[in-house]
Amino acid sequence: MEVTKFEEKDQYHIEVYPDKNRFDMAFFGHMKSEKSIPHYVEHVEKAVGMLKPGHLTFVEIAEKSAPPGFSITKLLKQSQDIMKKGGNRKTAVYISPKLMLQRMTLNVVTKLSGLDIKVFTNKDEAVKWMEEE
Repeated sequence: MEVTKFEEKDQYHIEVYPDKNRFDMAFFGHMKSEKSIPHYVEHVEKAVGMLKPGHLTFVEIAEKSAPPGFSITKLLKQSQDIMKKGGNRKTAVYISPKLMLQRMTLNVVTKLSGLDIKVFTNKDEAVKWMEEE
């Protein structure tokens, strides 16, 4: 299985699986400002560019991640616009039940995206929902 990876050290990584028409993102840093993730939008654009319309996205937010800074919501919105334009079919987000503040922030950002995004506190349920036709 072919995998292409993009990352910002200590912040996130993206793995692209063209044969599955899917990419996975994991956030594990303290994204306080745009400077902490300068290549994020570029990486999402490259990942989406490797996939066909109808692609899936799985996002995992690690327990050690800090709530994102307000200034990066602009970058999150830009990446969601790229995903939408690229034909994202579904995005499942797994976030630890312990991360209440991050879940609240995420719920606001995802509602504004126009994408089919659902937030889960159970990783298996997130993947199952995402892979349903």
